[in-house]
Amino acid sequence: MNRILVIAPLGSGKTTLSRRLSEITGIPHVELDKLRLNDDGDPVPKDEWEKTESDLLARDQWILDGASIGSLDVQLSRADTVIVVHIPRHRSFYQCQTRDSQ
Repeated sequence: MNRILVIAPLGSGKTTLSRRLSEITGIPHVELDKLRLNDDGDPVPKDEWEKTESDLLARDQWILDGASIGSLDVQLSRADTVIVVHIPRHRSFYQCQTRDSQ
């Protein structure tokens, strides 16, 4: 396990899980959503994002969360382990509301 991709819906706890896995394994955690958006919340330009993602995926070790649907095929091709988190929609919705109100 060197390149772990965590796939899950918004509010499912994928970042919490990924951080914990990083603590346990020592593999660096990368939160893709933080890289994908500028400080103002707008998406990073496509060419810049593709370069960032390519450089990231070329690394020997990573735990990624927040997979981009548009590049999921590339991420899956590099990952040696994929974790899919499935929680009920009402739980995901509740966690999003709780997180956003903090």
